[in-house]
Amino acid sequence: MSLTLPVITSAALIDSVNPCAISVLLLTIGFLLSLEKSRREILSIAGFYILGIFVTYILIG
Repeated sequence: MSLTLPVITSAALIDSVNPCAISVLLLTIGFLLSLEKSRREILSIAGFYILGIFVTYILIG
């Protein structure tokens, strides 16, 4: 099997399904909703969380 773009993309999509990450995201959403802050503050906190995850994955490789 050669490594074509569709094969790599399919493998990445299959690998991205992580039950642990899904449960952590559900807990994070629940935590953010329990803060009783404005929508803007919740989106700001969530944005920094997403940015932190993104930077971590970039640094790890």
